[in-house]
Amino acid sequence: MVDEDIVEVAGLAHDLGHPPFGHNGEEALDECMRSNGGFEGNAQTLRILSKLEKKVASTDGATGKKLTLVREGKDQRYGLNLTARVLAAVLKYDYRIPIKAEDRIEKFKKRAPKGYYDSEGGLVEFIKRSTLAGRVLPEGKKFKTVECQIMDIADDIAYSTYDIEDAFKAKFLHPLKLISFGGDFYSEIAADVEKKIQERPEYDIKDRKTFTGEDAILIIVDMFQNIFPDDVDGPLFAAAGMVNMASEAAAEPRVSNRSDRSASRATNGMPG
Repeated sequence: MVDEDIVEVAGLAHDLGHPPFGHNGEEALDECMRSNGGFEGNAQTLRILSKLEKKVASTDGATGKKLTLVREGKDQRYGLNLTARVLAAVLKYDYRIPIKAEDRIEKFKKRAPKGYYDSEGGLVEFIKRSTLAGRVLPEGKKFKTVECQIMDIADDIAYSTYDIEDAFKAKFLHPLKLISFGGDFYSEIAADVEKKIQERPEYDIKDRKTFTGEDAILIIVDMFQNIFPDDVDGPLFAAAGMVNMASEAAAEPRVSNRSDRSASRATNGMPG
């Protein structure tokens, strides 16, 4: 069962650890910390929530005095003292980042890793035990709660939308430009999408058709055709040479999200 409150908390909190200048800033900080545990935005979010945000663990019940941060060699901080289920919702990557960069898995040896800090290893084990409650993950399956998956895909949609809006506002791009690139542009997009799906099998769908360059074009056309007035809606298809392709696709279940009105226009081509 999905807990909507936890999804909301995850959405609000998941970027707390990300530095200025986005992933470029993340790479720069990781470069500075390669011999001391590295730097990663999601790992920093977990550290902020579980340790840094609240400076002391608790107070002495008898005296009311603040306890020290470290007692008997153990860090006493609990951060915001959130539940294991909430902390699990910001645990996007189930990989413990080694202290030394040379000990990382191959794909993270020369760039910022995706995971959680070695210093939070014990906490993550506690999160997993508490959340799984005795259940065992299938072999090869990474730990990721449903609330975390919802937050993750919502984040992908949100930042991608803002990125493209910024490109339009700055006049770097126009919707017509997006459907008029030549060469292997759309096939390369499709190949990249397929690669990302394979890297993140939790987002894959059973018996899914392979994503193609044609699919990429159709999605872009679907995204932008309704922002144009009716008298230029046809030229959007004509400019991309997509009239026949869109007509055929309109009859297929895989583009059933297209409205009847839009499908009719695609079938009839440009208005007379």
